[in-house]
Amino acid sequence: NERDTALPIDFLEQQLARREAASDAQHAGDEPALAALLAEVRAQTLVIEEQLTHMLDDQQAYGAARTRVRELTFLSKLAADIDAMLGALDA
Repeated sequence: NERDTALPIDFLEQQLARREAASDAQHAGDEPALAALLAEVRAQTLVIEEQLTHMLDDQQAYGAARTRVRELTFLSKLAADIDAMLGALDA
């Protein structure tokens, strides 16, 4: 369902904090802080991917997996945005 976009509040709050930190780092020209945030997002992505594998292959928990897929989509966009910020600093 395209309208089924609910995500856990704690996940959304964490991503909002990361976006704010990324914006602050970009405005400060703090490339190491952006790189650290990007690494953090990518690490969380790997954890969720592992959880998804377990949920789908072992538990067949398809309903619960939907939330994880939405989180991955969100994290993918956030990683792309942070990567673009890093690219803008290098330019």
